[in-house]
Amino acid sequence: MLKLHLLPPARRPVLVTQDLACFWSTTHAEVKKGLKGRGPKHYWPENPLVADGTAQAKPRGT
Repeated sequence: MLKLHLLPPARRPVLVTQDLACFWSTTHAEVKKGLKGRGPKHYWPENPLVADGTAQAKPRGT
C-alpha cells in the first residue's frame, strides 16, 4: 500500500494518507485553508483536479 506524506515548505508532515481520492474530495479544502495563510506566495488552485501544473510559485496574473 502506498502512503503519501503531505509536507508544507517547512517540511513538517501536515497529513499522511493512503486514500488520495478521499483527500481530494474531502480533506484538501481544510488543509488548503490551514496552509494558505502560511504560504501566501504559493499557488493554491480552486480545483486542483483540473488545474495546470506550474514551476513558479504563483502563475503570473494571479
